[in-house]
Amino acid sequence: MSEGIYRESVNATHKFLGKSNIFNRIAISLYFHTKRIFKHHLSDSSDISKNGEELIVSLAAKKIGSFVDVGANVGDWTSILLKYSDSPKKGILYEPSPTVFMTLKQKLSNHQGLSFRQVAVGEDEGRATLHENPKSTNVSSLISPRGSTEQTEVDIVSLDKDLLNFNIEKIDFLKIDTEGYDFQVLKGAYEFLKRQAIGLIQFEYSHNWIPASSTLKAAMNYLESCGYEVLLLKSDGLYSLNYGWYGEYFQYSNFLAISPSWSWIKEDLYRGLI
Repeated sequence: MSEGIYRESVNATHKFLGKSNIFNRIAISLYFHTKRIFKHHLSDSSDISKNGEELIVSLAAKKIGSFVDVGANVGDWTSILLKYSDSPKKGILYEPSPTVFMTLKQKLSNHQGLSFRQVAVGEDEGRATLHENPKSTNVSSLISPRGSTEQTEVDIVSLDKDLLNFNIEKIDFLKIDTEGYDFQVLKGAYEFLKRQAIGLIQFEYSHNWIPASSTLKAAMNYLESCGYEVLLLKSDGLYSLNYGWYGEYFQYSNFLAISPSWSWIKEDLYRGLI
């Protein structure tokens, strides 16, 4: 059978099944379960010590002189970076939640070189509503409330403008975890990105990208246009994601964008196509 005849046959079958309510219900169920399968295939855990985040930090820590932690929460990621460091780091930690911010400062304020900003980070300056779940500090979001939430009006800054206040022209590591607002943070750092003035960028992708009207494809194209290579981060290393296979799966996973000057990070970690 030729490829053309095969495609016509498949298309005819899809048209026939598309007219059936039963097959459409089956397709919807399969679609939902497929996305969940992708989640477990493309991400091992949300635990920093198990999902590859600590692995990257352990390898990069000694070469990191400056970093920015957007969505610092109570400082778990920064604490891991400091654990692997043998010298003081210059870091800026952004956390908009008033309650969480107090905990963050109490936990890390004794470390030299750290600055703390009680603001959200996005594409532009302004104000927005932060939705917080009092039962969990890990799900605060500017995007969509989950469960019973409390609302707080917070200031938003862009990295391009805010980092000027710290006389910072270059960052070794940018970590982003904003429960769906990650792409907006990247858009607000365009001046840094186009100069490749950020060495490594770790960001989170999840179902929260849907209400944020963000897509993984757009984020990857944006970063690649600035000269970065975007790889999937898993517990055992880095993978090239075959976007054509998965599309927008909107499930939790982490990505690492690598500038040319930091391409060495791939040497022992690259595992191929997934």
